[in-house]
Amino acid sequence: MTQENPVNILVVDDEPTGLVALEAVLIGPGRNVVKARSGREALRHVLSTDFAVILLDVQMPGMDGFETAALIRERERSRATPIIFLTATMRNEAAAFKGYEVGAVDYLFKPVVPEILRCKVEVFVELARKTAQLRVLNEQLEDQATQLSAANGELEAFSHSVSHDLQAPIRQIGGFAQALSRECEQMLPEIGRDYLQRIDAATKRMTELVHDLLGLARVARAEIRRIPLDLSDISRSVAAELRKSAPRREVEFLVASPLMAHGDPGLLRIAIENLMGNAWKYSGRNATATIEVGSMIGDDGAEIYYVRDDGVGFDMAYADKLFAPFQRLHSSSEFEGTGIGLATVQRIVHRHGGRIWAESAPQKGATFYFTLR
Repeated sequence: MTQENPVNILVVDDEPTGLVALEAVLIGPGRNVVKARSGREALRHVLSTDFAVILLDVQMPGMDGFETAALIRERERSRATPIIFLTATMRNEAAAFKGYEVGAVDYLFKPVVPEILRCKVEVFVELARKTAQLRVLNEQLEDQATQLSAANGELEAFSHSVSHDLQAPIRQIGGFAQALSRECEQMLPEIGRDYLQRIDAATKRMTELVHDLLGLARVARAEIRRIPLDLSDISRSVAAELRKSAPRREVEFLVASPLMAHGDPGLLRIAIENLMGNAWKYSGRNATATIEVGSMIGDDGAEIYYVRDDGVGFDMAYADKLFAPFQRLHSSSEFEGTGIGLATVQRIVHRHGGRIWAESAPQKGATFYFTLR
């Protein structure tokens, strides 16, 4: 808090000289000392102002400190306000317990030692400052949450637009190109047939890109359902699908078992599909290839899962590009893809509270590690 928003301290004493003395001890930058000469006057201040701490004399005519404290505690906003009782005569345990019952956090005996009073009050003043800062931060977080909710709504609308408004025209372009090729191929010169092939390839790539973008958006929004699961079962299932896609390839899958984890089965399957799909793709030039899925224990005792291949690998100097959408370390002419798969994996891992990284070298394969919490 600044001078413009000082911390308020309420001092209650029926003796004017006592009020002046307390004010002289407590006044300082960023503090506003409010004085009251009776319990009723103190209650009026409490109704309109929030205080970091209240210094309350026990023995006052009319309404004493105990009665005043009890009424202060009835107000919702002052229910937790620290109260320090000031007394010149009360030194028996029964009276002290009565004070604590009505909300006292401490007792100080008159004459008050200024240094002790200043130190005790400073604790509550600093607590009030931190509480005010926390309140501002919470308000900012609420505003950000509202903005995020609105952004998610816009993203949902955008995803629908991409799904409907973009995919339909792409399908039409591809369909007309195929119809033209089928019905008019003999009438077209060689360059015309080449153009049609390029149109067909471009529409297929655009369709794949839109599909992957939608998948990335769904991963970011999907509600996570955490359950115990075995990643080895998912990995073996993905391996079987990869074999069907190219049955003539000689690829050995080494899947450790069990690979127990706790997470969303749908999202983690997408992650494993992308990691194993990359390993399959980038080892495609090998006469024989090996893809390994396993785990190990990290230095902190946490389990680290990995997918390893013996494919073309990559230069670690460019590793910072791996998980950024549309960033590729190999050209599309070398290996097909949209550059979204690893970004999707990273989103899934982060949503599970984990992290992902890779180790590789050119022509020496790659290993992708990830953790889950």
